[in-house]
Amino acid sequence: MLSTIRRQTRQLLGERGRSILFRAATTARIYPWYFFADGKARRPETVILEITYACNARCRMCAVHGEHADGSSLAARGCTRTGELTTGELQGVLSDVAAMGIPQVTFRGGEAFLRPDFCDLLEYAGQRGLRISIISNGTIMNDEIARRVIQAPTASMTISVDGPRAIHDTIRRVPGMLDRIESNIRCLRQAQRELGLSRPRIYINCTLSATNQGHLQGLVDIAARHQATLTLRPLFYTTERQQEQTNRLYRMGNAKPECQVLSPNLSHVNPSALAQELMKVRQYATSLKVDIRISLRNVRQIFNRFYRAYHADAGRCMHPWRVTTINPYGAVYPCSINTVMGDIRRQTLSQIWNGRKYVHFRQRLASVGIFPRCTKCCVLDADDLLARILPRGTNGGA
Repeated sequence: MLSTIRRQTRQLLGERGRSILFRAATTARIYPWYFFADGKARRPETVILEITYACNARCRMCAVHGEHADGSSLAARGCTRTGELTTGELQGVLSDVAAMGIPQVTFRGGEAFLRPDFCDLLEYAGQRGLRISIISNGTIMNDEIARRVIQAPTASMTISVDGPRAIHDTIRRVPGMLDRIESNIRCLRQAQRELGLSRPRIYINCTLSATNQGHLQGLVDIAARHQATLTLRPLFYTTERQQEQTNRLYRMGNAKPECQVLSPNLSHVNPSALAQELMKVRQYATSLKVDIRISLRNVRQIFNRFYRAYHADAGRCMHPWRVTTINPYGAVYPCSINTVMGDIRRQTLSQIWNGRKYVHFRQRLASVGIFPRCTKCCVLDADDLLARILPRGTNGGA
């Protein structure tokens, strides 16, 4: 009954109506803390656990392993600083997360399934009553893993797919990768049928770039084959100039061995061509009754997002008031801006979340609205109408 009501509500609101409603509810919930709490925040809504930077793909746009980043040496530098958090340490983090009343944890990598203890961590999170999400490249699965993922219980699993077979495998730089993904989704679906469970909800997520801008309609067929929700989000990247401008506003540092300055071959989309392709994708998804979510809707939004120095549709960022990330070595940071807020091996998450560094960071962000290097962030959305019109905070020094 409840699932029927949800489905009918989604159909009634439509794609954009759902997006506006979700963004408005999130902004209304976070804004009082953003504006009035002087850099402090209520408990996070989600903790993202990056449990490893190891990966079996070399995606062209990846900030750690991408073609622009000399990824293997960047990852190696991160691994030699200190070892990855152990199973016991990660279980301690999950216990802390549950004790703080945080409802959700998202696991990602690298590729999270490369950790031998990953399913043990999923089960531990489930035992602590946490809602579990996984972000994966979808290439590592078997019958046992599928059953453990479902029984954990995992609420959602997002699998990255960048286009039809030739495009996806070219971007990921691994031959045969898409075929493996589809086989593994079928494995998950079979385990769901055997266990009589509908979880996890499967999302097919595509990163929009110049490489795949004319090859997106095939994603609808993939989502339809596997009864998955299709999401399309723009590439996140920055420039050296924007990084320098941001460092003058707030000294960032770096919690993560990565490079987000991407090649124009990836970032220089054709706004008109991409807008036309996205329109066809929407129409095709409607004809196949595929649930779809696209954060860009017209030429103006695409041009602003990829080419303007300031993201005109964004307004301000409240993300660090609701989400935090922990990397494989214990560093806590707000988002892809990855400046260190604390070390989980030295403090608890509850101590770090409203500690001096985090509070000062939020104060500074509230005072400037958005840092220059963040203007291409995929978290920002043109449907966040409230965030565009509400006043930003005024606290924070240099």
